[in-house]
Amino acid sequence: MKKLTLAAAAASVLFTGAASAADLAPRYTKAAPLAAPAYDWSGFYLGVNLGGSASGGSIKSDPSGAIGSGEGLGDSADQFRAGVTGGFQGGYNWQVAPNFVLGVEGDINWLSSNRSFCVIDECGTFPLIVTTRTDWLSTVRGRVGYTWDRSMLYVTGGVAFADVRDSFNFFSFTDIATNHQTRSGYAVGAGLETALVGNWTLKAEYLFSDVGTNRVNLNPGDGNGFLDFRHQYQIGRIGLNYRFGGFGSPVVAKY
Repeated sequence: MKKLTLAAAAASVLFTGAASAADLAPRYTKAAPLAAPAYDWSGFYLGVNLGGSASGGSIKSDPSGAIGSGEGLGDSADQFRAGVTGGFQGGYNWQVAPNFVLGVEGDINWLSSNRSFCVIDECGTFPLIVTTRTDWLSTVRGRVGYTWDRSMLYVTGGVAFADVRDSFNFFSFTDIATNHQTRSGYAVGAGLETALVGNWTLKAEYLFSDVGTNRVNLNPGDGNGFLDFRHQYQIGRIGLNYRFGGFGSPVVAKY
């Protein structure tokens, strides 16, 4: 009888202890979902671009009138010729704050918008033709961007370089006088860039560039008979960039 009493008491103690342990077991609550991590724009990138261009500017003759003032010349207003452009770009971005990006970008583009005008005889029997062309335009620019979600709106500005060739031509095929040089100036613009899948981004951009005036002398000895060619460019283009090193991955907060 004593053995039965002791067994019952032991069982009662074990049951009471198990119940108390169950009451003391930790209770877990479901954590609140974390906000989606911000897209990180930091890193080095390379890309290609394609778009439309308008190159031109004023063409002014010397005050003596030694060249004449044929079609489109004299103290002419700005005249732009439309064309296409394509090229390459590369740069680096720094994500300096959750919504702000600083960057530097360089590019080089081929241009197709060449222009020709008649100077004497209004393109008649013995025309003297002036031709202006730019084979390439390159810029080195800073960028300041504001970001939200996976997009960035930015402004940009810096220096520009262009390979310009301006000349007098007889019947459009014999050069009488030519000034071919690489000129420098400035470029400003704005754009919108959006992250695609992986490390790819797509941008739409507008640039305006001015590399100044190139002078061609027909009679260098007496200073008469020259034309000043102003070189300006308006470019609208889209670009596709690839960001290296996984920098395009979202930033995950560490705890």
